[in-house]
Amino acid sequence: MILLDDAWKQYRLLQEELEDLGEIGDARVSEVTDTYDDLVVRIHTLMDDTPASSSKSQGSESSNVAEPTSVKLPEIHLPTFDVKETPEAIDDFLETVKINIQALENLGDPITSYTVLLKLLTWKLPPAIIRKWQCTLPDKKLPSYTHLIDFLQTRTNGDRTSSAVTATKRASEPPNRQRPSAPRSHAVTMTLETPVCPDCRRQHELRNCDVFKAKSPKERLDTAKRASLWTELPKTDSLTSPPSGSLHHDLLVTAQVNILDNRTQPFRCRALLDTGASMNFITEKLANSLRLNQRKCSEQPIGTLNTLSTTSKRYITATITSVDGTYERTWIFLIIPTISTSIPDQPVNRSTIQIPRNLRLADPRFHRPAPIDVLLSAGPTLASLCVGQLDISQANGTDLRLQKTRFGWVIGGSPASQPPAHAFHASTTALQADLARFWEIDEGPTTAHTSEAERQCEEHFRNHVQRTHEGRYMVALPFNETTPSLGSSRAMAMKRLTSLCRRLQRDKRFEADYHAVIQEYLALGHMTKVTTGHCTDDGYFLPHHGVIKESSQTTKLRVVFDGSAPTTTGVSLNDVLHTGPKLQDDLFFILLRFQSHQYVITGDVEKMYRQFLVRPEGRKFQQILWRNADGEVDTYQLNTVTFGLSAAPYLAICCLKQLADDEGHRYPRAAAVLQRDFYVDDVLTGVDTRVEARSLRTELTELLKLAGLNIRKWASNDRELLRGLPEKDINDKLLLGESQTFKTLGVVWNSFDDSILYSVKINNADSRITKRTISSEIAKIYDPLGLLAPVIVRAKMLLQRLWMLKIDWDESLPADVHTEWSKYYAQLPLLNNVEFPRKTIINPAAEIELHGFCDASDRAYGACVYLRTITLDGHVCTRLLTAKSKVAPLKSLTIPRLELNGALLLASLATTVLQALPSNIARTVYWTDSTIVLHWINTSPHTLKTFVANRVTEIQRKTHASDWRHIPTTDNPADLISRGQLPEDFLKTIIWQHGPEWLQQPEEYWPTWNPVPLNETPEQKRATCLSATPADHSILGRFFSWPKLIRIAARCLRWRQIRDRGKPLTMHELANAHSRLIKLLQACYFSDEIRALQTDRNSAVKGKLQRLNPFLDKDGMLRVGGRLSHSPMLFNQKHPIILPKSSATALIIEHEHLLNLHTGTQATLYALRRSYWPIDGRSQVWSTLKKCVRCCRANPPPVDYIMGDLPAARITESRPFTNVGIDYCGPFYIKERKDRNRRKIKVYVAIFVCLAVKAVHIELVSDLTSEALIAALRRFIVRRGFCVTIYSDNGTNFVGANNELRELRNLLQSDDHKAQVQSFLADRRIEWHFIPPNSPHFGGLWEAAVKSFKRHLRRVVGNELLTFENLNTLIIEIESILNSRPLTPISSDPNDLLVLTPGHFLIGDSLTSFRERDFRDTPSNRLSCWQHIQKLKQHFWRRWHREYPNELHIRNKWSKGSHDIREGTIVPPMQWPLGRIIKAQPGADGIIRTAIVRTATSTLERSIKRMVPLPSRTTPDDSEPINSPKSDKRST
Repeated sequence: MILLDDAWKQYRLLQEELEDLGEIGDARVSEVTDTYDDLVVRIHTLMDDTPASSSKSQGSESSNVAEPTSVKLPEIHLPTFDVKETPEAIDDFLETVKINIQALENLGDPITSYTVLLKLLTWKLPPAIIRKWQCTLPDKKLPSYTHLIDFLQTRTNGDRTSSAVTATKRASEPPNRQRPSAPRSHAVTMTLETPVCPDCRRQHELRNCDVFKAKSPKERLDTAKRASLWTELPKTDSLTSPPSGSLHHDLLVTAQVNILDNRTQPFRCRALLDTGASMNFITEKLANSLRLNQRKCSEQPIGTLNTLSTTSKRYITATITSVDGTYERTWIFLIIPTISTSIPDQPVNRSTIQIPRNLRLADPRFHRPAPIDVLLSAGPTLASLCVGQLDISQANGTDLRLQKTRFGWVIGGSPASQPPAHAFHASTTALQADLARFWEIDEGPTTAHTSEAERQCEEHFRNHVQRTHEGRYMVALPFNETTPSLGSSRAMAMKRLTSLCRRLQRDKRFEADYHAVIQEYLALGHMTKVTTGHCTDDGYFLPHHGVIKESSQTTKLRVVFDGSAPTTTGVSLNDVLHTGPKLQDDLFFILLRFQSHQYVITGDVEKMYRQFLVRPEGRKFQQILWRNADGEVDTYQLNTVTFGLSAAPYLAICCLKQLADDEGHRYPRAAAVLQRDFYVDDVLTGVDTRVEARSLRTELTELLKLAGLNIRKWASNDRELLRGLPEKDINDKLLLGESQTFKTLGVVWNSFDDSILYSVKINNADSRITKRTISSEIAKIYDPLGLLAPVIVRAKMLLQRLWMLKIDWDESLPADVHTEWSKYYAQLPLLNNVEFPRKTIINPAAEIELHGFCDASDRAYGACVYLRTITLDGHVCTRLLTAKSKVAPLKSLTIPRLELNGALLLASLATTVLQALPSNIARTVYWTDSTIVLHWINTSPHTLKTFVANRVTEIQRKTHASDWRHIPTTDNPADLISRGQLPEDFLKTIIWQHGPEWLQQPEEYWPTWNPVPLNETPEQKRATCLSATPADHSILGRFFSWPKLIRIAARCLRWRQIRDRGKPLTMHELANAHSRLIKLLQACYFSDEIRALQTDRNSAVKGKLQRLNPFLDKDGMLRVGGRLSHSPMLFNQKHPIILPKSSATALIIEHEHLLNLHTGTQATLYALRRSYWPIDGRSQVWSTLKKCVRCCRANPPPVDYIMGDLPAARITESRPFTNVGIDYCGPFYIKERKDRNRRKIKVYVAIFVCLAVKAVHIELVSDLTSEALIAALRRFIVRRGFCVTIYSDNGTNFVGANNELRELRNLLQSDDHKAQVQSFLADRRIEWHFIPPNSPHFGGLWEAAVKSFKRHLRRVVGNELLTFENLNTLIIEIESILNSRPLTPISSDPNDLLVLTPGHFLIGDSLTSFRERDFRDTPSNRLSCWQHIQKLKQHFWRRWHREYPNELHIRNKWSKGSHDIREGTIVPPMQWPLGRIIKAQPGADGIIRTAIVRTATSTLERSIKRMVPLPSRTTPDDSEPINSPKSDKRST
């Protein structure tokens, strides 16, 4: 009875604790829940062993402990699926209900009268059964539990007694389907109409009313009684217990695991470990909650548990972790609606199972029926197994085992000898296949981390930050637009407020402090009440609770707001907010600088987060609920940055940075402190003089006041710096005269002695020592500077040893480990006596040096850094600055490698120190006692092995090799870290705080080391020289003729025989040489294919050769298999030799091309394929024939290039005929006189064309003498004026003309003609230019004029003979017609001006006049008649500039093209003399259009259009290496 009474009281206490912890998510919920479950089973067992009278008396006693409505009933394990409307399903339902409520009956509570229990049962029944039951209810009476049970038993016609549990199901009679005629009941809890809350009168049930939930238990009971929802009914007879021989079922192996969602947040679920499954499964409900990417898969039926079957159409890739986070794997899961029903099928009496208390179960609730969320197949299950198994079977026939896994200890087995009541369906596969699937499929993708979100957060702050007129900063919450939207959160916040109110009622002091904090928020304006009219569910309601921190010097109670509480959509406010990047320096950097200052000051910004406002539109996401003095729940909005939001630290620190940027010009030193020496809201800074410190304190205070911030809790190592401060702003411990030791950012700093201390408190209570307790105790020693590294590394070694022994967290330790820890732990309080000076630099310092030491052992390695200060008077002081330690990796490494790790650790640590400290370190020296490491550091990394090379490279990048020195092991303070020390030994060590003694002496007393060259440096790469003699294929690319190559090869083969060397080659020798060359060529390009065919003649050749079905003939040559094996054709034609793409193949093609008298591509390819099959044959033949010189000279390809730009004379304004092009045309025939039948006389026409306006002047010339040409020029000049330049052909354009034009050619090429003409032109200062010979397109302008002249002349005259006068008259008329041609397109608009023609520029111009004055801008009424004429002419030039040049942009032909003609190119083709270009003449645009060619007899200037480059063949030295084929050798 005493045990039962204690269990009952403990049960009530755990109920109250669960109500409080379950609402705020405390970390102890899981532990309390497990204890609660164990206690329920224990009470059940005790009640079974207690007489009925005792149970009833105990129930009466327990009823006085708490109100009935406040009692939390043990969980009723009903089926998780809805009951079907069948007799079998109703029988199962009744049996399950009776078994599960038996424990409640034994407690003595009148459970049959509870409306909540009745409501719970009706939720599981089908609506049709509920409606039929309502029709049987008596009027004006509340329904009872027994009435429902009797109704269900009547429907199933089952004669069941309450003293036994039926082991087998039997068929029952079908229920009566007719509806009774009884009227519908008026029961309150069963009405189908929309309920009205009797408390607040809103449309919801009383159990869902927030107002009802917020009331106290007594108030809720009164409300229920007033609403007639509470009725005291007499107790009914309790159900009897099932017989002792009840059936046992197999315990399946389950575990509680965490599965990561799309935001990598853990989600607790229940997993079934099944070694008989071939694939992993996950329920559809859990998969949707994780919001991971779901992919489609082929649909296939799947058999699962409890006779359920389903199909899967999708799968996900998810990460499973153990509850403690030490095990993590990513696997693929098939998504199915349901994995199984509850596992186990019925509750298990856990008290009958002897489980060791020191074991951590993977599923503490294995005995309670619950659904399965995840099923792990054989591969993951076997991979999670560990060494360790316990047999907990008992003598009553149970067969149970405890197995250790990475998830914890799991329990499984068969506790009964009878077969299970349910059949299970599972598929089995071979173990090897499961393991293969585990390694191949279950490998998950790696997660890539980017900083895009941080960039967006920074940009959001810059765009939305602003300052009020008071100087305070106002920010906006940085929402992440890519996350899902928020749901409703008011109900959740109301539920948490209800739990908080219950705690406030139990703790009045806590309630008073909480109310004070809320009132402070309201008084300071940090929180505003929301009026009733503006209350809405829009936004987010923050749950809140109080956290008590006894060590706080200002606020013992802090209200914490929970921004991670999920809404109805499963998304919390922190989920949709950016966290922001890290802005402040690491704590390690700040503490290093804190040690270097002579005068230090510390302080704390008062309520820093709450000094920064949030924009009004974002405050709806910071709403809270709070109950006022009248008991009503009000809504408030937080106006400032709220602690508890993920973005709060970033926003607050950003505002500090912004303040430094905005006001830094006024207080530069204080702004630098804000940027550098702040860690969240704490400042640790300092300077070298007292005056600077006092000034800095003042500037910092004034700067923070500009943003409404107040800094308090000032402290300093000099009490003079605290004078003048208000008492409320000075650290209270200093002010009250108490101990001056207080924590600063986790470091205990004694400001009076200016020293760093450590505070260690041990637990003297006798408790079992496990790995968990050891880790917890070590974590209490916070040493960010590493000043206790020799002591802490000893504990790290011990922890590593525990891991090597595979000791679980709560298992007992081996005896030797237990003894070692006990000794170490007992000495930890000695660390309270350790004291380190804060100031590491002595003032005044003339020189500061940094000395680092490193060392390693087989268990640990570490590094320590000292500052060596030399004062002005020569005094030397050395003090420890920082240290780091690491345990040796579990993988065994050599001592030199561990020493190298220590050197790398020292290099990294020294680099960090140099970045943190001011840049006044004179030099840095690194010390190590390993000579091998010193040799490695002074060696080039590329000569070392990978492990050593990577670390040496990093050391050389961070340090200089000349700064490394050797130190004896006895003088190395880092040796203490590598070995580790107990606290007692650590206190006796002198070298640790100040380094070796010689370090405080001049440098000549330091140890020296003369490196001795090593015969063989360890870890150095060995140079391996491998020689190979590749096959010589150079002969294939040494000659340009295939027959010559064959004959040379045949001669070489005969030469080896040393006989008959001078005789002619035979056909057999030539054939043998041909075969040898072909095999050599194929071995170079088809080595893989030949090797495969030699190994297996039937092996399939891959690549493009696969279509040819190749094979090796008897001579070893690769031939085409093809499909013509049954053809009567010759063997070579049926199976041609396969040739690769190479220069040797080009020789064979060229040989066939010559044999067939230079046939084309198709014919050459046809002739070639009678014996050979070249890869990509058509392309190879075409490219080879393209290089044939004979074919190129016979049919030269055209040379194209882009048309050149117009010369300046064509587009420059000038008087007509200033720049002229001249050409001859003819001969034409005239008659001597007008009489008939007179003889014909030859005449010619000279055409002059103006290059600017295309005006034409035509002169009739009687013959081709120089006198006639000069006479024509005279007439032209007299009539048109002097010209500056003349362009014309040089006579070679008449090459190949008929005999009638030979005279014209002879005239223009004669020296006498050229001399007379040049004399005439020189006298008149006219320059004559000749276009290149044979290039009429260079004079296209006058060639077009000749064409137009001939067109008119031939259509008018025909074959008629005219006299000289008549012909002269006609050509002058044609001249006028040509000068009337439009220069620009004709407009269709009648209002436009007449089209511009060359005649506009000719009429009225004097032949010898100079350029007149410009009258274009002078009004016409001010001009004389002559000036008016000049203005009209100038108007023509204006139109010429505006209209004509724009039409010259377009190239009507030769708009593209290029050529490869350069100096040294051989030209031209067959019927012309061969020549070599000795000089190319590019134009202004860089395109070569003319060149000077040297032939065998002369040097000529020719147009590129008349040249064709001959195809060139590369020399053997420049040819493609035959033993390195190109990558396209396999294309066909």
